[in-house]
Amino acid sequence: MRLSHLSLAGIALCAATASAQSADIFDLRPGLTARTGAAPTPNNQFPGAPVGGSDLCSTADPLGSATGTIAYDHTLATTGTDGQTAFTGGYCNYGCAEYGTGQVAVLTDVWFSWTAPSTNRVRITTCPQSSLDTKIAVYLGPTCPTGTSCVSCNDDFVAVASPGNLFDSTLYFDATMGQQYLIQVGQSSFNTGAPGFAGTFNIDVAPAHSVSGPLDDNVAEVNFSFGVAVGSGVLGINRFGNTGDTTTIASVDVKWGWTGSGGWTNGTPAYVALWNDSITNDGDPTDAVLIEQVATTVQSAGTDTFVTIPFTSNHTVNGMYFIGYGSQRTAPVGTANNFPLTGDMSSCLVQPNTAWFCLNTAAANNLGTLGSNTTPPTRLETVCQAQGAFNGLYHSAFTIKPNVILGTPTTPFCLGDGTGAACPCGNTGAAGNGCGSTAFPGGANLSSTGVAGASPGTDSFVLTATNIPGPGLFFQSNGLAPNAINFGDGHLCAAVGIVRLGVVFPVSGVASYPGGLTPNPIHIAGGATNGQLKHYQCWYRSVPGLCGPNNYDLTQGLSVTWGP
Repeated sequence: MRLSHLSLAGIALCAATASAQSADIFDLRPGLTARTGAAPTPNNQFPGAPVGGSDLCSTADPLGSATGTIAYDHTLATTGTDGQTAFTGGYCNYGCAEYGTGQVAVLTDVWFSWTAPSTNRVRITTCPQSSLDTKIAVYLGPTCPTGTSCVSCNDDFVAVASPGNLFDSTLYFDATMGQQYLIQVGQSSFNTGAPGFAGTFNIDVAPAHSVSGPLDDNVAEVNFSFGVAVGSGVLGINRFGNTGDTTTIASVDVKWGWTGSGGWTNGTPAYVALWNDSITNDGDPTDAVLIEQVATTVQSAGTDTFVTIPFTSNHTVNGMYFIGYGSQRTAPVGTANNFPLTGDMSSCLVQPNTAWFCLNTAAANNLGTLGSNTTPPTRLETVCQAQGAFNGLYHSAFTIKPNVILGTPTTPFCLGDGTGAACPCGNTGAAGNGCGSTAFPGGANLSSTGVAGASPGTDSFVLTATNIPGPGLFFQSNGLAPNAINFGDGHLCAAVGIVRLGVVFPVSGVASYPGGLTPNPIHIAGGATNGQLKHYQCWYRSVPGLCGPNNYDLTQGLSVTWGP
């Protein structure tokens, strides 16, 4: 389902009837159908007795402080009287109101009690679990709920009938350690006349944000037109990463609409940007620090194609970060070039503070100081539709994603592939490798994974030597020789202030450090500290030697700057 030209004035959405929305908001590409009010064909063949959840709130099944996957079964459950009028509460009010009907009841419901193990955000979700049309609500316990308020509720986090029957439920709430909560799991009125069903939901405490995405599964998308005047800046921002993460971003991918959608003209000036949340690390981009902005243009508009836009250099960020894309509006809303932003609303990874929009009247967005824009960064999910309207539109992330380099970036040196000094006896290796050996004429290669963090708990850096026939000594140096030194069948370059890290015996020509009898993290074995540049090679036994009786060779090298 693709939803087009959803108009907002500032941050306020004008409520519309279901029929008006169908005419004005929904723009379905062939093969996609939105949910309608028609109930499925009844099925009177009921399965066995329920085994997950109590039919009565007063005897809710105790879960303790369990997290992970929980089974429910309401195949024979009845619809109780508790919690059937709640429609306000949580991050997005009216989360239980069903699209097109306004129905807030949770039918054939079963109940669980759960105690929060810590004070944190909690996610309860059935996503991804297509075709099971769940509805979930959470209330403060231990007393069964009355009135119209709840902690949080959700019917359809996504509501797409075709393809995939995406009717899963996802809700978030801020839990208090030791507080008991009542969880109500049932189904919507769209299933009237059909039996209940069994399935599972997940309870996640402090769910991590995506580090690199993508937040677009290319199933259900919506275009947002924020109703600003011509010449005003419109910016969509996605949050990525978590406290403690280290991420290196090389570029971003941007999509300007799906196949056949309008609102853009190729060549229209646009911009993308990267920010770090280094000041407060609170997940709010209002005070984010701009790392780089790139001027670009709209490309591949209305083709469902991600376009890669590189930064001038790789950027390594610690903790949370944001990427965004936008433009000055060049035409009024509803015309051919109104530049709506595209969002994907069917990803399970979207959290309440994932997506933000930022508007600036009669000027391009101020990317350097986001808080100075006319409408500073505003969480998309706080813009909620009235009861009776579709409640899933704002569970979206904008169609922009980072291209990350996994682990700490490294720089190769001492190549034996012919691009540098000649190998000792003409034994040139393959591209990116060291000089060739008897067993591996293409030479050996040194690679790395993980984060080079020079403090406890942050060092996941691993060096791996491939194509080595015998035991290898991994070593570190503080500096490089001015010229490659012929050493056995290879080149020694990491020659200033050498530190032996450890010897590892290869398995099928592959050895990694830390590994074998040398388990110390590299920053401990080498004494690396934050900000230091270190250089690494692996010196390995190779019998017989190619260039003389020495019977050894070396990989090419890698240089890395250690972080905190």
